[in-house]
Amino acid sequence: MADDITLAELLAAFKEAGFSGSEDSPGKTAKELAESWKCSEQKAKKQLERAKAAGYLRVGSRMIVRIDNKPGVAPVYSFVFPVKKGRKR
Repeated sequence: MADDITLAELLAAFKEAGFSGSEDSPGKTAKELAESWKCSEQKAKKQLERAKAAGYLRVGSRMIVRIDNKPGVAPVYSFVFPVKKGRKR
């Protein structure tokens, strides 16, 4: 992913990563998103920041097993896609 993509391209990338934008979407970690987008975790986090600034990002948490085999909590990210508003009458 390039750093200078548009928000429309960013939303398309979210959909390609398997996000539906529904409320019950489980979310993915930054590492999982980086793997889906074939980029570094740092670049994925930059795109997450852009999504947050645009109001598309929802942050949650997931229980994981850390590398030391202990339970831990990891942030997961899911997306809310904008709903097109109808005309006011």
